[in-house]
Amino acid sequence: MPLPEDASLSDIIGELNLVRAEFNSLRDWVNELRTSNPANDQILAEMRTLAHNVTIQATAIESRITTREEKHAELEHVVVELEAVTPKDIKLSEGYFDELLNVKIKAAVAAQTRFTSLVTGLELAKVPDQYTVTFFDYSDTERQIAYGDFKYLMLRYMGYCQYIESQY
Repeated sequence: MPLPEDASLSDIIGELNLVRAEFNSLRDWVNELRTSNPANDQILAEMRTLAHNVTIQATAIESRITTREEKHAELEHVVVELEAVTPKDIKLSEGYFDELLNVKIKAAVAAQTRFTSLVTGLELAKVPDQYTVTFFDYSDTERQIAYGDFKYLMLRYMGYCQYIESQY
């Protein structure tokens, strides 16, 4: 069964390995036929050469795919490392300082997503305002505050993030 268009590189490499195994079987059968009927030696030699050439091509394709996969992983790592690429990202990467609670927290898009998920989870769990929320500040230090205070911190934080988004 052919691989789908969006098959992963690992699946493609696996398929190439199956093809290589089939050609190795073909090579074995050619050797068996050669010993049973030496008159077909020329045809069998051509079959053996064809099987060998396809195996070499499969290996070359696998090598190119592996190289491509490694380069993709390197580029993906570089992209992940780049936190600030636009003026908005640069400003958000500076973080948000809340004067009322004297706490600085990260404001990059990834941090906004984590905080939104945390608030959503707490809302769905219907935790009381006295519940202690644990989160990490800008310097990745663990902080704890009451959920009621955390909700208001998040309101100010999201207002800040929306303001930055609107400015850039």
